Amino acid sequence: MQRGGFEVTYNRRGIRRKDLVEANRREGHTMGKSKDGGASATCERDVKLIFCDLCLKEIELGNRPTTHFNRDGCMNLMKFFQEKTSREYVKIELKNKWDQLKK
Repeated sequence: MQRGGFEVTYNRRGIRRKDLVEANRREGHTMGKSKDGGASATCERDVKLIFCDLCLKEIELGNRPTTHFNRDGCMNLMKFFQEKTSREYVKIELKNKWDQLKK
């Protein structure tokens, strides 16, 4: 969608992507590298380890019958990931993280 000479994009929930990125930045959530070269890499590493541990736990519980988690596994991942990291991700974001870590 074009507005004022620039493109405005929306995610599936109808939130403008720019607003979502700004909200995440204000809350300290970054998916990429830190611009100041600070503690982002260490923090991101800790988050990845937590995510991997939670994934292993769900696999052991049998909530990954094929290549991806079933509904119970996804719900458990979202719940426990939010409890441990105070970051609330939706299913598609966790699926993207899963796919990214598999590479």
